[in-house]
Amino acid sequence: MYNDLEEVVDLDLYRVFYIVKKNGNFSKAAEELNTTQPAISYKVKKLEEILGVKLFVRDTRPLKLTSEAEIIMPYIENAVNGIEMGIRRLEEFNKIEIGKIIIGVPSHISIFLLTDKIKEFNKKFPKIRMKLVSKPTKELFEMLRNNELDFIIDSSPFDNINNFIVKKISREKCVFACNRIQTQLLDKKYDLKSLNEQSIPIIIPSVSSSNTKELKKVYKKYKVEFEPLYEVTTSEMIVEMIRQNIGIGYLFEKMVKQYDFMQKIQIDNDLPYFDIYIITKSEELSRTCKCFLKYIIKK
Repeated sequence: MYNDLEEVVDLDLYRVFYIVKKNGNFSKAAEELNTTQPAISYKVKKLEEILGVKLFVRDTRPLKLTSEAEIIMPYIENAVNGIEMGIRRLEEFNKIEIGKIIIGVPSHISIFLLTDKIKEFNKKFPKIRMKLVSKPTKELFEMLRNNELDFIIDSSPFDNINNFIVKKISREKCVFACNRIQTQLLDKKYDLKSLNEQSIPIIIPSVSSSNTKELKKVYKKYKVEFEPLYEVTTSEMIVEMIRQNIGIGYLFEKMVKQYDFMQKIQIDNDLPYFDIYIITKSEELSRTCKCFLKYIIKK
């Protein structure tokens, strides 16, 4: 079908196709690639001519892939991300002092859990850049599989980690906390049942997060109804709602200690601890990533 193999594997054309798909339109793709929209359109049209198929349904916003394009896109996505990761690691190979590390942090995990270790690492290697990506856990693992991330930081337990390298970083406890102006909540200890009976709403992370899944088990163990009023997607949102005195939040104790306006509520029942892990796809890491891993897991 394809007579000119060199033309068929023109990687620049596939990269442009991938960037257009990622952005959903030609103008945003042109901005990302620092070129013009006509240049982007020309390269997409040329790739369509080479492959003999249409790649986009052009009367939709954002642009949608055709059925033929859906078949080839996963392979292009892996290739583009793999090449970019390879180039970045090659650039880092001879010098640990420079480079870039991309870390995925699920929405229910706060970067405050890593603040001290990241500060220590940045002090020793100030030219190594870090990019933090916050998304739901499922999306982050897909990005890790596609070579879009170097690491994921997540709490236990989590599912589907076959073929990943997992190393423990720390052990953290989750607690209930409120705004300090709620003095009546800070004067005594509560059990989960009596906490439920208070007239203040309870705020939890997403029910799909490991934090909330484990909390539900505790409520079930003590035969207490699990009745949170608010479910939010990030720890930072819980912090802000406590700042606004909207309710009682459930979050990592280490995070509570970062803010003067918050204080832990004393609970008689045993609340869960979580092991925090760093997860990567392969042991064949760049020297920069190996250096970061060494710092992040040390005691």
